[in-house]
Amino acid sequence: MRLDHQRFWPILGIAILASSSPALAGGDKMSLSFTNHVTPGTDGTPFKNCTSTGAYKSSGTQIQIQLKGLVGLTDTDGIICTDDDFICVTHTETNGVLFTGPSTVIFRAEVKKGQLKVKHDLCAENAATCLPIPLSSVALDAKCFGPDPDFDETNGGTLTALGMTNPCDFIVPGAKLEPSSTEIARTGTTSGCPE
Repeated sequence: MRLDHQRFWPILGIAILASSSPALAGGDKMSLSFTNHVTPGTDGTPFKNCTSTGAYKSSGTQIQIQLKGLVGLTDTDGIICTDDDFICVTHTETNGVLFTGPSTVIFRAEVKKGQLKVKHDLCAENAATCLPIPLSSVALDAKCFGPDPDFDETNGGTLTALGMTNPCDFIVPGAKLEPSSTEIARTGTTSGCPE
């Protein structure tokens, strides 16, 4: 069950939510790889280390997550915001003039032919992420999980979650939320792969 979220934001709330994007418009670029970290001693599935590939990329408020070569997954229904969606979350610790603390950005994703893709421009989808206030985000991590129909994306923040274009994608300040479903992959590296 998902909670309704507010559409009106006071200026303080807007400033807080702006801090939750990993990099603001006009900010830094970042690229990270993915690994299967939850199955030590094995190469894992559906994200199979040394075979599957994954990348998190951001440029300002533009964020992309892509996992390729996922093993043993059937295609989802192709309709966003349904119970078979996979869930990717990013966490950051932010330091800014008006807000310091954790935040979570939550994306729903479909799987097709062993691939999962997320692509958002937080600035274009909600003006609250576009304030010209310098902010520093550190300790970024991104994780992708299997479907979790009971995951409440709006729960746990200091303010009601800020919606994006998809009605089930949110920015949640003051929280580090994760679904209870199985983790597929997270940002990190893999070594020891055969040549």
